[in-house]
Order: sequence, then structure tokens, then C-alpha cells
Amino acid sequence: MTLSGTRHEPSKRTFGVQKHHLISLATPEAESCWSRCGTLWLARGPCVRIDHGGRSKVDGPHQGLRLRLNLSLRPLASRTRPPSIRRTVLSDPSVPNEVPSWLQPLRDLAHQLGFVRIGVAPAVDSQGYSDLVRWIDQGYAADMDYFENRLPAYRHPDGVMPGTKSIMVLAFPYPTELAGDLLVGHGQVARYAWPGDDYHDTIHGKLKKLRRLVLDAAPETRVRGCVDTAPLMERELAMLAGIGWRGKNTLLLNREIGSYFFLACLLLDVDLPCDAPHDSTHCGTCTACLDACPTDAFPRPGVLDASRCISYLTIEHRGPIDPELRSGMGEWVFGCDVCQEVCPWNRKPARRAMSPGSMTSPRSMHPLRQLDLRQFFEMDDQDFRDRFRKTPLWRTRRRGMMRNAAIVFGNQRDASALPLLRKASADPDPVVAEACRWAIDQITSGGSESTLPSRRTDATGQDG
Repeated sequence: MTLSGTRHEPSKRTFGVQKHHLISLATPEAESCWSRCGTLWLARGPCVRIDHGGRSKVDGPHQGLRLRLNLSLRPLASRTRPPSIRRTVLSDPSVPNEVPSWLQPLRDLAHQLGFVRIGVAPAVDSQGYSDLVRWIDQGYAADMDYFENRLPAYRHPDGVMPGTKSIMVLAFPYPTELAGDLLVGHGQVARYAWPGDDYHDTIHGKLKKLRRLVLDAAPETRVRGCVDTAPLMERELAMLAGIGWRGKNTLLLNREIGSYFFLACLLLDVDLPCDAPHDSTHCGTCTACLDACPTDAFPRPGVLDASRCISYLTIEHRGPIDPELRSGMGEWVFGCDVCQEVCPWNRKPARRAMSPGSMTSPRSMHPLRQLDLRQFFEMDDQDFRDRFRKTPLWRTRRRGMMRNAAIVFGNQRDASALPLLRKASADPDPVVAEACRWAIDQITSGGSESTLPSRRTDATGQDG
């Protein structure tokens, strides 16, 4: 590391410095050692550790990656790695101590477009890459082969855009209000799908506007916007950008806005001042999300077995759903919010900072808040395409929704659905036909009364 122009090599003696020095916070050996600076873990050279009583920022948070510190330099005889954010490699100190003029306008525009949290992270090797490999090896990715097919790209943001130096991470909210009573013959839908628009299209449109602002100001800059289809470790990047921490249900949590938000990233080939990472958690001893999961999809805190997750089963999975898990699906016909609904950080929607450009709106404007199950048996593929082509349901296709609807009918013990189910039990798709036969058996062997908790109303809004 460089201190007042002097190179300090490994030494056993203590360097006592009792005045402020302007120091560089990055070295060529930055990946090998660590030091603690407030709540931020800083990469250090291999021979020193920085201890200090405080720090003061210069021209904004980590502006130009230089700080004035009251230093005491000692040999790095012992050290401990931080509990969560284990490495943050900061930018080359040779970069001019100057912030791009377009950065603040970019942040302002992002807020105007509905993003409620914005942070910048450095482009570094993923610390969670080995965990991802282990997760796949244990079979927890289920049939989502795209993780393994693109595995090397997850190592570093360069795998998505070569030359990436900084990532702006953005949080975009979706509906947070209570789901309310379910109409008879309807199924529950995950909140993110309520507005009816495919969030990929919505957010990509906003990212294009952000990209255009950067290119108009700096045409030589390379910028790429990503939602959740690129091989990026978004939640890890969001932690590095200071947006939140990873909960025991694996979702990113923020103290003010909970977990009801999407993550988007803007990759840039420019060194930007980075925000302090979020290196602590606020879940404590709470296990509400783990205990509430109706299909026991969490083998341990922070690990999701997708093959048991209702969201995966009802959206991504193409084959038959394990009969052992069907009763746990309850009335969820598309996605699931159980582990979010029970989270204490999601209990007070009024506290969340929403904005006009977000996907939040009055309940009456959520066309997919709940779904009439019969419609999937009464429409053909073209009808489904016309109705749901630009919605999240398109990913599951009509036959996937028929399978899901049949299982919900079975769980509801809805005898009025028997004619539809009997007809569909001869469907040419064996997955649909089998789900319908299962539902018929549930209804006829269990009686016409539902064993599910009563939270349903009829079409007039009266209790059913």
C-alpha cells in the first residue's frame, strides 16, 4: 500500500502514525488481505492492517476511493474475515478523483422512474460462486439447467459485459398490500404478478432510459441493463451496493421496504464511487419464513431447495408436481408469497417508500390479484396467448396453468369443478390429465367441503 509516497514492505515492527494522511485504498495485492474501516471491509496489501478510531469522507462516500484516516499501522499478524461481505476490491487509485457529471442526474432519473433504492457496487469476483456450485451439485436447482449451462459467467460481472468496472443496483417495488379474501373458484397469485404486466418489459424500458442518459453524456461509455435473466449474482451485488441483506428465505431484505421488490442492474465500464456494503443481517433468531413454508423448501437457513418451492413448481416446472407436495400448494395457482408474508420486515406496508413510477397501485388496478380457475379449462392456446401473452403467466403456458388449477380445485374440494376436471382428465397432455384425475380423487374421496382455512368469498364479496 502507498502511504505519503512511501512503500511499506512486510515488517515485524509497528508503524505509529498519529496524524491524518491521504492514503490510497487499493493496491495491486488488494485481494490478499483485509482491514476494517467502520462498517466497510476494505481490501489491503499483504503486510499491514489499519486500525483507527474513525474516518472522514472526502467529497462524498468513497469519492475517488480516498479517505483521511487517523492511522496506526501494524504488521498483519492475525486477522478475521468479515461474516458476510468478505471481500470488496476497490478501484485503481490511479483513476482521477473525479465523479462523472452524469452520475447524480442518473440517480435522479432512476428515482423518477420508480426505483426506490439505488446503490453502486464494484465489479469483483463473486464470493458466493462456490455456494452456487454447491447448490447446483446438491440438486437444489431442480430442472433449471440454465444455472449450470451458464455457470462460469457467474464468477464475475465480466461474464455478462467484458470490461465491467461498476454496477449500479436498483430496487423496483411491487404490490405490498394484503391479498384479501379469495373468491370461490379462484386461485392465489404471487404479488409480483398482480399488475398484469411482465416486469421484465417494464423494468427494461426504464433501464433503456437510464442507459440513454449515460450515452448522451458520455458516448464512449459501455452500459448494459439487466433484470434477472443475465448470469449475475444480483443479491450479492445488492449487498455490496448497500441495499440490504440476504434473509433466511434467501430473498434480499431492506429495513424500510422489506422484500417486495425486484432487482435490476446497470453494468458500466466506468469506475464509480461505491456505496458502503451491507455487511450485517437483521433477522436475529427469527425463523418465521422457514417455519411457515408449507412444503419445507428450506433445508437450512439461507438455502432454498427449488424442487420443493411452490413458486418454482407452479411457474418453472414443466412436469407433474410431486403428489407429496400438492396439498402444501394450498390455493396458490401461480407463485407463492408465504415466506414473505410472515416476515416481520414486511408487516408494515405503510412504511415503505413507494413512488409514482412503480408497479404499485390501488387493488382495483391489479387484474391478476387472483385468478378464476375455470378459465384455463375453457380457453384454447390462442385464447391464452391473446389474454396472457404480455403477463408473467405466459412463462407457465396454458397447460401449466391447467395443471396448477386442477391441483387447487383438488385442495379446495370444490365439487362444482368436477365436470371440468372429468373432461380435462382426457387431455392429450399427460401432465394435465394426471393432475385432473388426482383432483377428482381428492374431491370425491374427501367430500365436497374444503379442508383449507376459510378465507373465501363469492363473486358478490359475501362470505362463502
